[in-house]
Amino acid sequence: MMMLRSSGRYKYIPLELYRPIVETISDRNTLLSLLLASRHLSMEAERILYHNIERDDVVSQTLFFQTVIDCPRVARLVWRYHFFSNLLIVDDDPYWTLFPAALRALVNLKELEFRNYGEAPTAHVLRGCTFQLVSLIWDCCNEEDELSVFLAGQEVLERLCVDYWRGKCAGPPASTLQNLSFLAGTSGTIHAFLPGRTITRLRWHRYFRDQVPDVASISSALRNLHVLSLDEPVAQSSLSTIVDHLPNLRFLELVGHRETDLLSIHRLPHLEGLVISMSIPSEQCQDLIIRLYSETKSLLFIDIFVVNSGNIPSGYQRWYRDSTEPVRITPTRLNGAWVDSLGDFMSNFDHGSLLVG
Repeated sequence: MMMLRSSGRYKYIPLELYRPIVETISDRNTLLSLLLASRHLSMEAERILYHNIERDDVVSQTLFFQTVIDCPRVARLVWRYHFFSNLLIVDDDPYWTLFPAALRALVNLKELEFRNYGEAPTAHVLRGCTFQLVSLIWDCCNEEDELSVFLAGQEVLERLCVDYWRGKCAGPPASTLQNLSFLAGTSGTIHAFLPGRTITRLRWHRYFRDQVPDVASISSALRNLHVLSLDEPVAQSSLSTIVDHLPNLRFLELVGHRETDLLSIHRLPHLEGLVISMSIPSEQCQDLIIRLYSETKSLLFIDIFVVNSGNIPSGYQRWYRDSTEPVRITPTRLNGAWVDSLGDFMSNFDHGSLLVG
């Protein structure tokens, strides 16, 4: 029997009953309607609406900035802020005036993703922010000294993606970011953030200006990796240049590599899962699978992107050891997406836990 609580002359349903109901609502218009309902439902709808802010247009984000600046109560509700724009935001746009103040207002923010294709440096907007992030994706032109100072104070950060680190700054001291377990970026990012930390998951992006990696400087840190997604080789680098520094690697994705790079796979003694994100003609697939399994005894499954005889991509197939037919796991899949969802261990790989979407 449902118990009603009293407040003076009025009775109301307790929070523990209506909160789970409101949390099942994902439709934004329905949540907006609840803002006009009772005070209790309005507060719950507001909490859900502002928990995760994900937009790609400047106008709506500028309005959001003004809201959280004017209303600290709403600002405290925001846990994730994600902005992506492929348009240039001009320097005198109100967006840039409000952005730093809005970020400072988001005191409970845990995940920040900012992608902007403009040329102006942007890391200065993080000055004075007191939030402690768990995840940061910073995909834009960097003021590396500013970003280093900010990151040095992030004591609980677990996931970091920074593209286009050019080495103008050495990065935060190795004694900082000790909770970091996932790193993504180009060679500059790898050299700045991998050494001195126990990072177990790595996405190594391609960048056309990358220099030949200094493997000796990151060799010790590479030994900690359990999961690696490696973009096509640039600057004379390939899997073969780092393979002997990966004794604990369990899961590997090769994105856009040449088939000759597969010749190094057998030198990974503990490899359990291999994802080949390059187009392989279907008529060549089975012979390749047989060879890889015969050379690499630890392998349990291989995911491979197969094109049919008409050169039309037919998606990823999963081949288990000793299987005669593949399992089609998804028609389309983003390169490297699976690495984001892996922890240090992945015992139930056969239930599709490599995939995030």
